[in-house]
Amino acid sequence: MRGSETAPLGTLSVRTPQLAWSYAFTPEDLEWTAKLIVWEAGGRDDADNAAVLWAIFTRYGLVRRRTYRTFTGFIRAHSTTLQPVLLNPHAAGT
Repeated sequence: MRGSETAPLGTLSVRTPQLAWSYAFTPEDLEWTAKLIVWEAGGRDDADNAAVLWAIFTRYGLVRRRTYRTFTGFIRAHSTTLQPVLLNPHAAGT
């Protein structure tokens, strides 16, 4: 990904009375997020794709940040289309 190594990327932050946590996105996170949006959500610039992204950010920040060290790791485990090995055979309709 040319240019992404120097591009300023965002930070996912959670601030509640019980939790203060943040995660700085990496170029690898950017690449896998783009793959998620294109391969799982359809890749359109619309509300449905934005909702998928919002749900992924929320799930990672509030629930899965303790399980997955990186956002990329979470995306690759969560998305059936991006898993290197299918974790749940029922997700493939078997």
